[in-house]
Order: sequence, then C-alpha cells, then structure tokens
Amino acid sequence: GGAMGSIYLQNRKFTEARGDMSWNVVEQATYLKKARDIIPEKIIKFFSDIKEIPSTDNDFLLLSSVLQYLPETWEFFEEVVASGRFRWIFFDRTAFNLEARDRITVQEVPEIIYKASYPCRFLNLEHLERVFKKNNYEKVFLHESFEKANIPSRFLGGLYKSTGRN
Repeated sequence: GGAMGSIYLQNRKFTEARGDMSWNVVEQATYLKKARDIIPEKIIKFFSDIKEIPSTDNDFLLLSSVLQYLPETWEFFEEVVASGRFRWIFFDRTAFNLEARDRITVQEVPEIIYKASYPCRFLNLEHLERVFKKNNYEKVFLHESFEKANIPSRFLGGLYKSTGRN
C-alpha cells in the first residue's frame, strides 16, 4: 500500500520545488476509494496496480517498506526491473535476511496499534542485486535503515540507476 500518499505529503516541499513532477501511488484496494476522495487527483493519482500507471509517467520508482509484504515478491520485483519503465529505482525500509536465502516470518502488530499479524519476508540481498545487474541497473548507494527485528537481519535502502542498455 501507498499509505495514502503520506511520503509525498511528508516531502512535498521538495517535490513541489521541481514543478514538473507527477506522483502516482499504488494503494491497497481497501484504501483506494478513500484516498481518491481525500486527495485531489491533480496532486496525486492513485492506482490499484503498478501496471495501471501510464508508461509515460515513469522515471522514478519508490518502494518503501513494501517488498517484504508482497505475496509474490520476486515475481513482482523481477517484472518491474526487467520492464525498463523506470530510470531510477529506490527501495527503502526493506528487510534482508543475514543468511543467503529468503526467510518468511509472521509480523505481529502491537495491540496498542491494532491486533493483527502479517506474513513478512526477509529477503536475500544477493538475489536483489543479481536482478538489478541482469537488467542493467547500477548501484548508486545502499544505506542502513532504522528498523530492527528480533531475528538476525538488516533493514536497508538503496538507489539503483538504469544504464539504459535493457
């Protein structure tokens, strides 16, 4: 989900300074109508699937704390990267296993927030980097994120740039 455009709203001073930027958010179906009702389309456009976004509206893809929650993480990621639709791909707040394999866990939401649990995948960083390399993206940087888990892991963010040779 796109947190109803909250990253845009938190950073709009930076994005508005550019002037020519459009912001497209892929949101969970349960929030889609509410998001469209609350936030005018001239500011943010909401979609239920990344494939619905017109291909002319792409330059930068932000994946913030999303890859580990997708049911088909690698299928989605490999398809998006191979598509060549995005010149820049930035992922952030993404869970990585310290072992050279994915690890699926259950994330418990504290009851003070709301009672729920979700499957959560701790990804294999080498797999992610192979997908980028195979599709002609070069790493600009990786950084440590602030999240922590109770299993051996790291939360990372990173920026990759297409070299345009897809």
